[in-house]
Amino acid sequence: MAGRTASEIQLLLALLDDAFNGKAWHGPNLRGILRGVSPADTTRRPLNEKHSIADLAVHCAYWKYAARRR
Repeated sequence: MAGRTASEIQLLLALLDDAFNGKAWHGPNLRGILRGVSPADTTRRPLNEKHSIADLAVHCAYWKYAARRR
């Protein structure tokens, strides 16, 4: 992570941990949703080349980070 300070890296790690393990108001957190999904399943794309589970998980982690930063 070139150009990042230690505090920025710590914040990013805390945000990712919160999204993954934290208590969610809407139902299961990201960890609960992904429980039991195999690595092969995460990269599989549905019909018409839609986003994979891995794409969506990265998207969720990024927007959790972006929202917290604001």
